[in-house]
Amino acid sequence: MSRVLHHIKSSCGPCFPCAPGTFAPAAASAVTTCLKCAAGTFATDIASTTCAAAPPGTFQPNTGAAQALLCPPGLYQSQSGATTCSSCLPGTVQPDAGASSCMLCAAGTYSAVPATIGCVPCPPNTFTAAVGSTSCSQCPAGTTSPGASSQCSRGMHLLASDTPYIYIGHDAMLLPLSMQPDWNRSPHQ
Repeated sequence: MSRVLHHIKSSCGPCFPCAPGTFAPAAASAVTTCLKCAAGTFATDIASTTCAAAPPGTFQPNTGAAQALLCPPGLYQSQSGATTCSSCLPGTVQPDAGASSCMLCAAGTYSAVPATIGCVPCPPNTFTAAVGSTSCSQCPAGTTSPGASSQCSRGMHLLASDTPYIYIGHDAMLLPLSMQPDWNRSPHQ
């Protein structure tokens, strides 16, 4: 914004600078009234000759504003001069204020509602392989996942009682956790 001093001419004689949120056009020779900045713009300084557009990540719904407002978390604004912010769509999130875009949820997480600030991990025995998911899918029969998973695999399975069991091959035979082999042990130990 230009800092050229423009003043309101008063009938009493002295001049007064235009206040923040208002401006006097530089081309005006005898300004008697300061103009309010339009919605979507602002003027921070006194004696402004123009108003600045609210930058991306901000908005200004009011006229005569001295500053732009940050878009709150869960919302964004990619354009300059905005009067509102937009909600992040399901499958995307924005945890920070002042954002110009939203982030896709990673594989193994989802966001089911708009204007969300964080992705939700898929619960155990569900998964999502895609980024930007709006829901998780149940693991196919005979497979499982620990949660926050992008795939399901054969192996440990938690029953409703949270008692761990393991699938052996393609059979539905379940073994208690106390009888599971030590998968981390080297075969030469």
